[in-house]
Amino acid sequence: MGCRGGVGLAVAGRRGSGWHGPAARAPLLGAIYVGVSAAVNLVVLMRFVLVALMASCLFSFLFSLFPITPQPSAWYAPSGYVALAVVLAVLLYGFRIALAGRPLFGAALLED
Repeated sequence: MGCRGGVGLAVAGRRGSGWHGPAARAPLLGAIYVGVSAAVNLVVLMRFVLVALMASCLFSFLFSLFPITPQPSAWYAPSGYVALAVVLAVLLYGFRIALAGRPLFGAALLED
């Protein structure tokens, strides 16, 4: 990876890590968060390739941009529900594509 890769990873981690909130008052906690986030992204990238990392970044972006609340009367609840609907649609599409036209439970379960 070299020196430039490590610096790029640190800058990318700092950019999307929320250093403006509680992590700004606790830099050690912020650094740990950035390190864990970078490690998770690296593991996803190496194990599941670029498409999974892109999906992970999309979902992370959606969940950080749109607040999700269990209280439907909150004024910001509809935007969170839209984000959940987008995530659910992408998950169902991926599940359908992964089946590749095969039945969900197969013929072995239907024979009994």
